[in-house]
Amino acid sequence: MQSCYTLLMLLHRLRASLATDRLANCYHLLYEPSPESEIADAERLAEELRHGVQTLGRSLKSDVIFEGVGGMGREIEGAYLAAFPGSSEI
Repeated sequence: MQSCYTLLMLLHRLRASLATDRLANCYHLLYEPSPESEIADAERLAEELRHGVQTLGRSLKSDVIFEGVGGMGREIEGAYLAAFPGSSEI
């Protein structure tokens, strides 16, 4: 659950940097960033973060047989839908 929130916080920081044209703040997250490719690299990273959150969320949802994990899965799904409003459920 904490790993999902970490990925979502990184995604939030990346989106904020993209929106304010301050990608230099996220260069440490990008592989070999350059001014020519920074936007494409940031968009690729955002998609990778989204996929990571989706995968972890699905994993939590499949572990509902364990007590308390079902609630965590619902919390992650709520956070995912807040981060990606146009998406369907995880």
